[in-house]
Amino acid sequence: VTVFVMSFAMFFSGLGAWSVYILALSICAMFFLPDLISLVATYYLQDSQPDIALKLCDLALDLEPNNYLSLVNCGVAYLKLHEPKDAIKLFDRAIALEDKKAMGYSNRAFAYYLLNDFKKSELDGLKATELNPRAAHDRLNYTAALLSQGRYSEALAALDEIKSAGQYKDHACLQRLLCKIGLHRVDEGEEEWLNSGPKAVYIQHIAKCHLAWNKAEYAEVLSLSSEYHDNGLLAETILYFRAISYAYLGE
Repeated sequence: VTVFVMSFAMFFSGLGAWSVYILALSICAMFFLPDLISLVATYYLQDSQPDIALKLCDLALDLEPNNYLSLVNCGVAYLKLHEPKDAIKLFDRAIALEDKKAMGYSNRAFAYYLLNDFKKSELDGLKATELNPRAAHDRLNYTAALLSQGRYSEALAALDEIKSAGQYKDHACLQRLLCKIGLHRVDEGEEEWLNSGPKAVYIQHIAKCHLAWNKAEYAEVLSLSSEYHDNGLLAETILYFRAISYAYLGE
């Protein structure tokens, strides 16, 4: 309202061109402000500050309740806050608005994965992959669901379709290793893993745990897993490895 009053005041003050410019700028801001706010929220999501991102997304949705990017980012914020059920509600709304965009399906696939609903995760991941075949992130959500169902050959074939994993290279390498371990091709998987040169320390750590476990090196599993202090996705697997290792070692 203030901007409109200013533009009219400028017009009647003889600043006609400037008044039109200010009015046009304000109209553009009204239409694009939710997207701009959501883009800022994306930064906070990448910076691991989901609380701030959620507040920004809520503000954007107050301005435009059916803003696709804001709905998706809001859902991602809930995922980072370990609330996958709430995230799914947001992704459902986003997909209802734009069912030809991969982002909603891909993130909902991950939410279902967190809830151990691997079939729904697979279906959403596959849909995201069909909509955006070149996106490594979408395909990795799909292959993670296949891996969790023990469908290693299918997952490995899908991973073969990733031409350039980019920032997700380490995750793709880890999934390939897990596929080959599941297919009892441990030596081949380890050689490929070592040649791939993954950079992320925690992914290297998880890979070493899996390899030691499958080689029945239980003391090594305990040593490696004692260094793992994350309560994330792989914590349950690590605890399982530790429990069985203690059992084999008679402890």
